[in-house]
Amino acid sequence: MSKFPMPSGLMTSREVAGHFNCNVSTVWRWLRQGILPKPVKIAGSTRWRREEIEAMTAGETAA
Repeated sequence: MSKFPMPSGLMTSREVAGHFNCNVSTVWRWLRQGILPKPVKIAGSTRWRREEIEAMTAGETAA
């Protein structure tokens, strides 16, 4: 268990991959291609905002 729990509004690359039913390597490729929104870095960890990922699924653009 981590010393600092991550807020539930953030997703790991593995969680993003599960959301889109794809491989983690696809998540990183989509990030490089500009398909995914820019993630946030917290204590060296990369996380995506859940509302931005869910907005992509709903066909919306996140602010």
